[in-house]
Amino acid sequence: MGANSLPIPRSAEEITPEWLTAALRSSGVIAGTVAVTAVMANQIDDSQAQSGWYSDLTITYSTDSPGLPDRVFVKGHRSDTELFAEYAFRMFVHELIFYTQVSPKTATRVPQLYHGALDRDRQQAILLMESLSNDTLTSLEAGFSHADAGVILHELAGLHGRWWNSPEIDEIEWAGDPFRQLAAEYLEPHLPGIWDRIKHEAPELLTEHTARLGDAVVGRVAELWEHMLTHPRTLLQMDPRAGNVAIREVDGERTAILFDWIVGPGPAASDLGLMLLTGLDDGDAGSLANLLRGYCRRLETEGVAGYTIDDAMEDLRLGALSAFAIRLFTMGAYLDLGPDHLRSASRKAAFNRVSRWVERLGVTSELI
Repeated sequence: MGANSLPIPRSAEEITPEWLTAALRSSGVIAGTVAVTAVMANQIDDSQAQSGWYSDLTITYSTDSPGLPDRVFVKGHRSDTELFAEYAFRMFVHELIFYTQVSPKTATRVPQLYHGALDRDRQQAILLMESLSNDTLTSLEAGFSHADAGVILHELAGLHGRWWNSPEIDEIEWAGDPFRQLAAEYLEPHLPGIWDRIKHEAPELLTEHTARLGDAVVGRVAELWEHMLTHPRTLLQMDPRAGNVAIREVDGERTAILFDWIVGPGPAASDLGLMLLTGLDDGDAGSLANLLRGYCRRLETEGVAGYTIDDAMEDLRLGALSAFAIRLFTMGAYLDLGPDHLRSASRKAAFNRVSRWVERLGVTSELI
């Protein structure tokens, strides 16, 4: 989607009215008789951005045009980003695949895409999307309530159910396999060293249970990932955590809008563990089972048969292990940045939540 002849801005300052007019026209968002006459960048918190840049723009048009977006959210990738640059660019490629090939076939609420463009040679990318500035953005530091977890899980089940064990998954030309690549390129080579650092530099983050679990899991990531791939296969959001979800309320009804779509094939268990256990502060196995019943009902409406609440609980417990490994990995950045850095509080909060849940659920490496 988007015109290859258009240069890709490397920052919000490079988005001019002329560029935005051409981009929105190329995507059919505005007619040829309408032009953007002014663009104003709104203040936005991008402290959690690990690659590229974010911006939220207010747009003025040459004529009154009801129905056109007056605000757009912009995310861009540039090749000089150091942190996970290659992996981050693949994320942009997969997000564009999601909006152009997956979302039109999936009944899951997502921001509308207005324009997207990639330059693979320069590893530059830009996405112009519906602004969520009027919605309530969740945060990794604060997490979310059980009520909001229910509406988020409902949308996630819409994605999972539509693509559940579907041969259509393999008809899409993916830019790699993000679920497998996460383990092979990042967790396996780096997690043992991060784990040693946590034990020596931040032992206060660990309980007796999580210390034993870490010792048992960090060297078995490949085995864990292969075991998870024997469970139901679908399309994953890949990072459906608090911070990547907005809550929209219309006439008293709350719905969830998921964004930051790394999307790729993998086991539903991964999304379940990351979404629920990095976002919920309180509860027990019973409250999680109630949430998963709603998930199973939505799967049924999407045509998935024979997947029971017991299956969902088994997948969640397995997803707890993978979520624990992933959040351990992110704690490497916590150690590097220090506890006072803007990103550190959210990383610590998510790790603490997952740690409490693996203990409450009695999750051990015997699940592998």
